[in-house]
Order: sequence, then structure tokens, then C-alpha cells
Amino acid sequence: IGWLVINSTYLYLDLANDSRVVLAAYEELMASPAHEIQRICEFLDLAYQPRMIREVNAEAARRRDPPELPPVLEAACAALWQQLKAAHPTLTA
Repeated sequence: IGWLVINSTYLYLDLANDSRVVLAAYEELMASPAHEIQRICEFLDLAYQPRMIREVNAEAARRRDPPELPPVLEAACAALWQQLKAAHPTLTA
């Protein structure tokens, strides 16, 4: 439910069009930590340092079966995910 609330708020506040906000997906961070942290550092106008990802453990993000959700909640999450992907076509997770 937390994911649904946070990401609904992101869309509700139109943060996709707010230059003060950058979207970061956990799955993408785990799949390509150097690239994602470099992108975030660039957004924050910080110098990327390889040590920033030294302790990133991609194994911790291994795919797990999603939890069982009531159908109405699962449908709401799926619809929201489609909206997020439409706002950010680079999302792949």
C-alpha cells in the first residue's frame, strides 16, 4: 500500500514535470547502480565517486514473487504503474 500511496502522490502533485524532482526506481538502481547514481549525482550537481556504490548489493534486489494482493489493490497498482511508465518512458522494471 505504501508504494501505491507514494507513487500516487508523485503523479497527483505532477512531480514528473517538476524540475526539482528526479524519479529513481529501486530496481533500476540495483540493476545498474553506477549509471543510476551518476544520473542522480548529475541531477544534484554532485561529483560521482565510485565509492558511492561500493556497498550496493544487487543480490539483495533479486526478483521475488510479488505478494498476494486483493484484486482491487492489484488492479490499482497495475494502473498506476502504467501511468508512471507513461510519465517516464525509460522505466523498465
